[in-house]
Formats: sequence, structure tokens, C-alpha cells
Amino acid sequence: MDQSLSKIYNEIDNITQELLIPLRTSKTINRAAFDKLYELLDELKNITEKDEYIPINIVGLLFLIYVSVSNEGQHTRFPDPIYIEAGKIESHLDEIFRNSSAAVMFYGKNEKYGCFSNFSEHGFELDGKYWPTSEHYFQANKFLDIALQEIIRSEGSPMDAARIGRDRSKPLRQDWEEVKDEVMKRAVFAKFSTHSDIRSVLTRIRIW
Repeated sequence: MDQSLSKIYNEIDNITQELLIPLRTSKTINRAAFDKLYELLDELKNITEKDEYIPINIVGLLFLIYVSVSNEGQHTRFPDPIYIEAGKIESHLDEIFRNSSAAVMFYGKNEKYGCFSNFSEHGFELDGKYWPTSEHYFQANKFLDIALQEIIRSEGSPMDAARIGRDRSKPLRQDWEEVKDEVMKRAVFAKFSTHSDIRSVLTRIRIW
């Protein structure tokens, strides 16, 4: 990786916890950390305007930050500070990635790469049960209550499964923060192992 890009990656990585922990624990904005992020994103934009490809580790880190901030602000509206910061990050990323073929951006299941969304309707067998989407599996595994898992698994849409899984009146398993990445990996692996059509989409993507 280019030294300047490596420096940007390391600096963003160093402030990631400063960005996200206050959001998750107290719904507050660390102003200094967010201002530093925007400074680094402007620097990244200037560098990548001269290069078609952006290293995949930078893409992944920025996507993690954007999704995390967006999730914390999902029930907010303007002028809530979290809502505003999520919009700022989205605007910066749009400028950076608009002309880059390095980033595969997706959110809605009907977009070009919508098969990568957890809401895409690509079911799979895992843990002895059939799961309609990876979102169903992820949300159900937030809990150890088998009956609640089954309710989530049986929901008619991934949005409904997510609604139950995000209900903070239901206690999360105590080790959720430690296991959630592995839960997602298992779901995604099962999904792409099951469906050859979307597996071929994945294998055609060029990673730098």
C-alpha cells in the first residue's frame, strides 16, 4: 500500500474507538474525533482522485464506521447530532467512492450488489435450521432464549426480524460483543456457500 494511504488507514483506525464508544455508551458525539475523521477523509479524497483503486482495508474500515454511526442514528431525525454526523460521513464517502471501482457499495437488496445485503432473500441451512436471510440468523443469535430465536427466525421479513432483535427491552446474551462478528461470518459463509449465483458475483470482484 502507498505510504500516504497506509498513514491514513492507521490514523482512522486509531480514532475508531474514540468515534464509536461514546455513541454506543451515551449517544454522544466526540467532536474532536469526528473533526479528525473528516480531515482524514478529505486527505483520502485528494489522494484517491489520482488513483482508480482504494485499498480494501480502508474501504472496510470506512464502511464499519459508517454503518456503526448510521445504526446508532437509525431512530433519529434532523437536527439530532448523530443523524447529522451520519449524513456528513455518507457525503464524504460518496465523493471518495463515486468514481472508484475498488469499492462495492451496497445497502438495499435491490441494488446492483444487493445480494451482499443481509436483507437479500438468500436462505440457508445452519445450526440444523433454515434461515430466510442472514439478518434473521444474526438477530436471532443475539439471544440465548430458544423460543425468542424461533420467533425471530419465523418472521416474514428481515426488517421484522431486525425490529425484534433491536428491541432493547429484550436482554442480549452477555457475550454478544465478543461473538457477534463470528456469528455474522458464519451466516455470510453459509449464504454464499448455498447460492452459486451470488457466489459468482463475489468471486468476480477485484480486490486490490
